Amino acid sequence: MEYLPLMLDVRDRKAIVSGGGPDAEAQARLILKAGAIPYVIADSLTPGLQALAASGALIHAAGAFRATDLDGAALVLLTPGDDMLNHRIYAAAFGRGVPVIAAGGVDLATAALVEAGEPPVSSPEPDRKVSEQQRSSGIIVAIN
Repeated sequence: MEYLPLMLDVRDRKAIVSGGGPDAEAQARLILKAGAIPYVIADSLTPGLQALAASGALIHAAGAFRATDLDGAALVLLTPGDDMLNHRIYAAAFGRGVPVIAAGGVDLATAALVEAGEPPVSSPEPDRKVSEQQRSSGIIVAIN
């Protein structure tokens, strides 16, 4: 078994999201459902992310990534767009033991995210499914 499925309670915890494009917006909305606080590191945001930031639902960290951005983070979600940024965040998160989930073709990950009824993102076991009951109390993360 290459992955160990775990439930990760991210309620009221910071979750780093790299990038401000459509993939980042999808990841931010997903972790918001689990009660996490998205901390989006990007120079620019989609209109949807801008609206979430304006409402206070997420934190927008414009400018350069700093290792201290990871302070208190429960997990990191990398999205395509800025490979250099993703590598810097991955290296810092890996060094701190923070799970890193990759979306949209990014090949840096220490974990895979699972939604109810779907196989894990980046999973070597695409036929594995997760029930809504298993998903109900947090984000399911398969740790590699």
